[in-house]
Amino acid sequence: MIPLDALIYGTIASITGAFGAFFLKKGAKSFSLKTLVNSNLILGFVLYVLTTIFFVLGLRISPLSFLFPFTALMYLFAALLGFFVLKESVNRYKLLGICLVVLGIILNSIGR
Repeated sequence: MIPLDALIYGTIASITGAFGAFFLKKGAKSFSLKTLVNSNLILGFVLYVLTTIFFVLGLRISPLSFLFPFTALMYLFAALLGFFVLKESVNRYKLLGICLVVLGIILNSIGR
Protein backbone atom coordinates (compact mmCIF):
# COMPACT_ATOMS: atom_id res chain seq x y z
CA MET A 1 0.00 0.00 0.00
CA ILE A 2 1.24 3.47 -0.88
CA PRO A 3 1.59 5.76 2.16
CA LEU A 4 -0.74 8.74 2.33
CA ASP A 5 2.33 10.97 2.67
CA ALA A 6 3.44 9.90 -0.81
CA LEU A 7 0.09 11.00 -2.24
CA ILE A 8 0.39 14.33 -0.46
CA TYR A 9 3.97 14.90 -1.64
CA GLY A 10 3.03 13.91 -5.17
CA THR A 11 0.06 16.28 -5.20
CA ILE A 12 2.09 19.16 -3.81
CA ALA A 13 4.87 18.48 -6.34
CA SER A 14 2.31 18.51 -9.15
CA ILE A 15 0.67 21.73 -8.01
CA THR A 16 3.94 23.59 -7.40
CA GLY A 17 5.25 22.36 -10.74
CA ALA A 18 2.15 23.65 -12.53
CA PHE A 19 2.48 27.03 -10.84
CA GLY A 20 6.18 27.03 -11.69
CA ALA A 21 5.30 26.57 -15.36
CA PHE A 22 2.62 29.26 -15.04
CA PHE A 23 5.08 31.83 -13.70
CA LEU A 24 7.71 30.90 -16.28
CA LYS A 25 5.07 31.52 -18.96
CA LYS A 26 4.26 34.90 -17.44
CA GLY A 27 7.96 35.74 -17.17
CA ALA A 28 8.58 34.67 -20.75
CA LYS A 29 6.34 37.49 -22.00
CA SER A 30 8.81 40.13 -20.81
CA PHE A 31 11.96 38.06 -21.25
CA SER A 32 14.77 39.32 -23.44
CA LEU A 33 18.52 38.88 -23.58
CA LYS A 34 18.88 42.37 -22.11
CA THR A 35 16.70 41.54 -19.11
CA LEU A 36 17.50 37.92 -18.39
CA VAL A 37 15.76 37.88 -15.06
CA ASN A 38 12.39 39.10 -13.86
CA SER A 39 10.30 38.36 -10.79
CA ASN A 40 8.00 35.88 -12.57
CA LEU A 41 10.97 33.87 -13.86
CA ILE A 42 12.56 33.81 -10.41
CA LEU A 43 9.28 32.66 -8.84
CA GLY A 44 8.91 29.98 -11.51
CA PHE A 45 12.41 28.67 -10.81
CA VAL A 46 11.81 28.70 -7.04
CA LEU A 47 8.59 26.75 -7.49
CA TYR A 48 10.39 24.18 -9.64
CA VAL A 49 12.98 23.77 -6.86
CA LEU A 50 10.13 23.21 -4.40
CA THR A 51 8.62 20.71 -6.83
CA THR A 52 11.87 18.77 -6.80
CA ILE A 53 12.08 18.85 -3.00
CA PHE A 54 8.56 17.45 -2.60
CA PHE A 55 9.24 14.86 -5.29
CA VAL A 56 12.37 13.69 -3.45
CA LEU A 57 10.45 13.56 -0.16
CA GLY A 58 7.88 11.36 -1.87
CA LEU A 59 10.58 9.13 -3.33
CA ARG A 60 11.86 8.41 0.17
CA ILE A 61 8.65 6.57 1.01
CA SER A 62 7.19 5.45 -2.30
CA PRO A 63 8.32 3.57 -5.40
CA LEU A 64 9.43 5.62 -8.39
CA SER A 65 7.02 3.62 -10.55
CA PHE A 66 4.15 5.10 -8.52
CA LEU A 67 5.31 8.62 -7.84
CA PHE A 68 6.63 9.59 -11.25
CA PRO A 69 3.36 8.91 -13.10
CA PHE A 70 1.46 10.56 -10.24
CA THR A 71 3.29 13.83 -10.77
CA ALA A 72 1.87 13.83 -14.30
CA LEU A 73 -1.09 15.55 -12.65
CA MET A 74 1.03 18.61 -13.33
CA TYR A 75 -0.45 18.51 -16.88
CA LEU A 76 -3.95 18.76 -15.46
CA PHE A 77 -3.13 21.61 -13.09
CA ALA A 78 -1.16 23.51 -15.75
CA ALA A 79 -4.03 23.15 -18.23
CA LEU A 80 -6.47 24.47 -15.63
CA LEU A 81 -4.24 27.46 -14.92
CA GLY A 82 -3.81 28.10 -18.62
CA PHE A 83 -7.54 27.92 -19.26
CA PHE A 84 -8.85 29.87 -16.27
CA VAL A 85 -6.07 32.39 -15.66
CA LEU A 86 -4.29 32.83 -18.99
CA LYS A 87 -7.49 32.35 -21.02
CA GLU A 88 -5.81 29.73 -23.25
CA SER A 89 -8.04 27.52 -25.33
CA VAL A 90 -8.53 23.85 -24.57
CA ASN A 91 -9.83 21.89 -27.52
CA ARG A 92 -11.30 18.42 -27.33
CA TYR A 93 -7.98 16.76 -28.19
CA LYS A 94 -6.20 18.47 -25.30
CA LEU A 95 -9.09 17.58 -23.02
CA LEU A 96 -8.99 13.95 -24.18
CA GLY A 97 -5.22 13.85 -23.62
CA ILE A 98 -5.56 15.22 -20.09
CA CYS A 99 -8.34 12.70 -19.35
CA LEU A 100 -6.11 9.88 -20.59
CA VAL A 101 -3.23 11.08 -18.39
CA VAL A 102 -5.54 11.15 -15.35
CA LEU A 103 -6.93 7.73 -16.26
CA GLY A 104 -3.38 6.40 -16.51
CA ILE A 105 -2.55 7.78 -13.08
CA ILE A 106 -5.67 6.17 -11.61
CA LEU A 107 -4.91 2.81 -13.22
CA ASN A 108 -1.31 2.98 -12.04
CA SER A 109 -2.48 3.80 -8.50
CA ILE A 110 -5.07 1.05 -8.16
CA GLY A 111 -2.65 -1.48 -9.62
CA ARG A 112 -0.65 -1.41 -6.38
